[in-house]
Amino acid sequence: MIVMFSARRLKPGAWEQFRRKWDPGDAMPPGLQRAYHARNIRDEDEVISFGLFDMTEDDYRRWRADADAAENQRVDQLSAFVENEHVSGVYEVVDTVDPSTGGSSCCRGAGPAASPEIVSGVVRTGRCDVASHDEAVARLGAGAGERAGQAGAAPRPGELQWRSSQT
Repeated sequence: MIVMFSARRLKPGAWEQFRRKWDPGDAMPPGLQRAYHARNIRDEDEVISFGLFDMTEDDYRRWRADADAAENQRVDQLSAFVENEHVSGVYEVVDTVDPSTGGSSCCRGAGPAASPEIVSGVVRTGRCDVASHDEAVARLGAGAGERAGQAGAAPRPGELQWRSSQT
């Protein structure tokens, strides 16, 4: 999973123009799951924008190579409404906290999330290094797998590491 993120200060009152120029229309990057724009509740000209993409870093690099000229032109056009950009980047998701499953999934490098499965309340994707609940218990000691699935259970040292060791 890739996140494209930026934090910007817009020129005063430029939100509507910025938003129109931000929209890539039919040229959405592949794998787009959802994009968000959020305005600072104390300063409406401070905006963060981020999109969640079901793609790998390699997929991103291929898309960017193919779409570089068009994407640079789009960014140049929306920049006319930006006073400054605090931060901008492309990030790989390395941890997902999902209260509905009672746990965290630290599947570094998991890439596209193909049918995550729930193992004792822990979401894991296909490239995590623990194949089963039994293997997790064997690595972490008796009771660890059951404790991971208990909402509010305090993890023992090492309980989260098994979910993040894949690089």
